[in-house]
Amino acid sequence: ERNIAHAVNLQNFLKISANSKDSTLSFLVVLDAPSLSAGRGGSFKETFDKLSKLFGGREKFKENLSSLVFCITKASTSPRSPGIDYFRDKVVALAKTQNVLLEKCRDRMVLYDPLCKNSTDKTTLKSLLRVVSPIEKGHIFKIPLKTEDVSLLRTIAKTCKISIANCMQASDVNGAFDHWKLIESLNIIDHETSRNNMQLV
Repeated sequence: ERNIAHAVNLQNFLKISANSKDSTLSFLVVLDAPSLSAGRGGSFKETFDKLSKLFGGREKFKENLSSLVFCITKASTSPRSPGIDYFRDKVVALAKTQNVLLEKCRDRMVLYDPLCKNSTDKTTLKSLLRVVSPIEKGHIFKIPLKTEDVSLLRTIAKTCKISIANCMQASDVNGAFDHWKLIESLNIIDHETSRNNMQLV
């Protein structure tokens, strides 16, 4: 339930920001340096899947790559540790496995950890966020639900439909109406799963 509520709130926030006359919208994608190597970049794939759903599909996501800045955090500060070029190569390679080409985004990838006092990296990050191309006004963002969240919505709707049918057979109009109101409340979740569930009632 928390995942769904968070996704809905995120969509509503972006919807307001994308339609505001007095502001511009761009994205800061924060990537954990250790996770780029762990588990074959599984968390990276999860991040890109979420962004793709948020933008309304992989192709829509690709169309807005110019509005993204990538911040790589938690990288080792040891003198022998790899520098930004290593992590840029890593991000570009992982993105390629998701059929996303980020070669042109390399200059918008920076190493910065807010827990480390490196004013140079912080200044670079701020500069990139000021000059990056904004998201087109009126862009329609979607709700990035996970597979398990979609399954939960379907289970809730299915359970309510069965309860409505049972209530109607028992002539319990009030009970049926209560379950109908629960299904109807799913309308706040602007997702195709919710719309399909409503149409099938």
